[in-house]
Amino acid sequence: MTWFLTSIYLSHMEEKNNNPTTLEDLAAIVKEGFSEMATKNDLEEIRGQMATKNDLENLATMVKHGFDGMATKEELHNLHEIVQDIAEELNATHADVSYIRNTVNNLVLNDVAQDESIEKLTSRVGLLERKTGLA
Repeated sequence: MTWFLTSIYLSHMEEKNNNPTTLEDLAAIVKEGFSEMATKNDLEEIRGQMATKNDLENLATMVKHGFDGMATKEELHNLHEIVQDIAEELNATHADVSYIRNTVNNLVLNDVAQDESIEKLTSRVGLLERKTGLA
């Protein structure tokens, strides 16, 4: 890529100045291009910061251990089925409680009606006993 840019730069300079580029100009441009490139020391320094194969294997092992405690798709599917069964049971229990509540309410209303009937009958029996002289 540096050579491509250099050739563009050179052709531009020739068009602009109409002066041919000398060998010294070309050497200066090449030297400037190479001055921006990494040296062996730069590469060694970077290599020291790079992860080694052993580092990557350790990282892979750590990631695997992190996923070891995770549920599998099958386990999640089974759990989902269990939760659905529990939800169905809960809905059935709710329906049963609702039925029992209605039944108890009806029994209470029936009990109140029977208490009123008993009170009326007791009152009438008392009236009959007084009229017949039994009371």
